[in-house]
Amino acid sequence: LAGWWTRDTEGDGSRVGSALKFRFHNPAGDEIGGFDMNVVELTPARIVWSVIGGPAEWIGTKISWNLKQEDDYVIVLFRHEGWKEAAEFMHHCS
Repeated sequence: LAGWWTRDTEGDGSRVGSALKFRFHNPAGDEIGGFDMNVVELTPARIVWSVIGGPAEWIGTKISWNLKQEDDYVIVLFRHEGWKEAAEFMHHCS
């Protein structure tokens, strides 16, 4: 996970109910924000996180990855859904 989004990552995400923490820093090293997630679904074909901490518009949203095999490739379908309203930050994340 640290190679995907931010290096300041805690948690392993290897079981339902586990917690993940992502933190972001400016070039000076000061923390400028973060997100907390809980793993709510974990199968070989689907992973779902529920956002429990971070910007208010993110809380209660769900992030999912649906995986499927096609020949020698794995197709990853990413979704971030459950936004209460369309906000500028939502469009940045989409």
